[in-house]
Amino acid sequence: MKIVNPMKWLLLLMLLIPSFGHVVLGQTNVSCNCPTGQDLAHQGEPEKIFYLSNGKQIGLCGDFEKVNQDTVYSEVILYHCGSEGFFRCWDGIKTCKINQDEDTIVVRRLFALPIGKNMEIVSTSFKIEKYYYRGSRFVVHSVYRDDLTKYTLSQIEDVLDQYTKLTPGDYDTILLVERRLLWAYISGSAEAGSYLNSFDQKFGPSTETKAMNLTRYMTSIGFGKWTI
Repeated sequence: MKIVNPMKWLLLLMLLIPSFGHVVLGQTNVSCNCPTGQDLAHQGEPEKIFYLSNGKQIGLCGDFEKVNQDTVYSEVILYHCGSEGFFRCWDGIKTCKINQDEDTIVVRRLFALPIGKNMEIVSTSFKIEKYYYRGSRFVVHSVYRDDLTKYTLSQIEDVLDQYTKLTPGDYDTILLVERRLLWAYISGSAEAGSYLNSFDQKFGPSTETKAMNLTRYMTSIGFGKWTI
């Protein structure tokens, strides 16, 4: 009887496995192309696939650009590979950073906030969204950061003074002060909130539209409870 060398079969198996692609235990070979009919600008293969330890795969379609060491995404679609549709999407105006932390997909939404030097606008991650499985249940959890620096009393007084000196037609300044009023309101100024409520009457509804409804959206979810 001929004896088969087991090392020969082991070497043969090692050579054959790569020809079938990257194998991950627990994962099935499912389609992970961008969802059809959802966004004509993004079809075919996704920009990235996140592999989870339970065998699930989450696809990411969208645009991206490199900003320093970061990758910033826009027009994002997140979806379960092998399933119809998607569970999250954003338009081209909204930008975010997306990464995987073990079995959690973390999305950091970027907002233009007036919290830079001299209260200038800086792009800052403000809303954090997390997607993960708890057993068989898919969980979505989102929070707004409460660790960002709030305005001091003197900064709030400065912003309120800027508001009283605004003149209709100076759109860039109006938009900047509106955002500063928002942050003053978040920092605990009830007077800033009152000014925001009357902003449309004084400067017209176009201001809110061009500001992407940020002011009304943020104030509507209760940030006025924050204090200095």
